[in-house]
Amino acid sequence: ERSEILDPVVSSDTQESRDEGYLQLSADQFHAVSDWHYFAILNLIRTKSFKNDHGWIAGRLGLSAATVSDAIERLKRLGMVAESATSKLTRTARQFRTSDDVQSVALRKSHHQNLELAREALETLSVEDRDFTWITLPLDQGKLPLAKSLIRKFQDDLVEALGEQDDCTEVYRVAVQVFPLTKLLKNSKGKKV
Repeated sequence: ERSEILDPVVSSDTQESRDEGYLQLSADQFHAVSDWHYFAILNLIRTKSFKNDHGWIAGRLGLSAATVSDAIERLKRLGMVAESATSKLTRTARQFRTSDDVQSVALRKSHHQNLELAREALETLSVEDRDFTWITLPLDQGKLPLAKSLIRKFQDDLVEALGEQDDCTEVYRVAVQVFPLTKLLKNSKGKKV
């Protein structure tokens, strides 16, 4: 499992180059900020009209001002945002990333929240403001690591192409999932299920 990639990185064909520039969050750090609104706030900070005003942030994200205040204080304590003497709020790193392929209650909770946010968007937003797409394909289970690698590269490339702009006005979430629709004949360790 993996959650949240924020901001662009230099595109490269090697994982090491793609990992460069990311701040790897520990499991404890991510657990503390696993609710969706933390990463929404971190990205809202990068929009051109951002205001360090808890009421304004709350209005943009559909949250209470108290939730925003608590979230910003936690982000400060964790060293993920800093506030200048002039009250300018900035992120302390350009990118944040969780670990890959590690089971975590916090990551699972985050993914559940993401699915609920997607369900709500599907029901409330026009097709001009959202995009839901999927494919169904036969897949050799042994090639699942390649599928994961291609998805991560796509995420990095998408952020590089769209996240560098100074004129961003909104915060979007892009979610890509890959999972079997068939009952697995054997698990990832090759044992029959």
